Amino acid sequence: MKKLWGLWALCALLALFLPWGSAEEESFAPVTGEWFDEDGVSRLFIDTEGFFSLTDENGLTSGLLAFSGSTDDAEDALPEAEWLGEGVRYVMYLENGDPAPGDAWLFFDAEYPEELVFLCGETARVYLRQAQGGTATGETADVKVQWAPDALRGVAAYDEFVASRDPMAARIAFTAENDVRDFQVLALTFDGIFDDGTVFFSSEPLYTQPVLQPGRPLVVTLLFEGDMPSAGISYVDQAGQLHRFAVDMSGKDGELYLWKFGL
Repeated sequence: MKKLWGLWALCALLALFLPWGSAEEESFAPVTGEWFDEDGVSRLFIDTEGFFSLTDENGLTSGLLAFSGSTDDAEDALPEAEWLGEGVRYVMYLENGDPAPGDAWLFFDAEYPEELVFLCGETARVYLRQAQGGTATGETADVKVQWAPDALRGVAAYDEFVASRDPMAARIAFTAENDVRDFQVLALTFDGIFDDGTVFFSSEPLYTQPVLQPGRPLVVTLLFEGDMPSAGISYVDQAGQLHRFAVDMSGKDGELYLWKFGL
């Protein structure tokens, strides 16, 4: 609750003092989703309201993005930058309202417009590519993931698999919206990111279930560790198409979500 009040206070502070642009300029759509550097060291998640969580060699940083419609001194500082809209760039603020360390900014590079640039200080520059197929809702068209206590309310029966007995392991649940076949829980190892933004993992099946049906969730106990997702799922939908998703957790509110990856 204390953290939630801190975020509301930050929103109010930014609304009062920042030079907001037009409603069109204020859309976070260009940067919403999951972003990675080519080595998988830096990982940035941004939701539709501008809340972000950044994981890099310095640990986890979270807060709220804001718009700066002013280009005062911007072209002198970053002459090669292509600003979003008319001089719009994203400023990163911590949850307590302070600027992120190094007065961090986000913008798109003119030479590589598909890459989001994270700038910290005058020289620390990280190029990020967007993960394809990411979602912040915890759902696909066929399957959703939730913390087990939330998913099991009113549920009479469920299946269960224990992937980790570590004391820090957590119980999560996968619920089918439609029948899916060959449902698997996967152990993931990060392999890299292709030029099109596709994130690749090698995987090892930990558990297989012939069918995951609506009304009967699968509860899995697993350990969330490291900066990159270490667990995922795969299944075949009713059209016979294979889908693979990483299981991830939002740095904003701790909610679970799924995003597509390649193999």
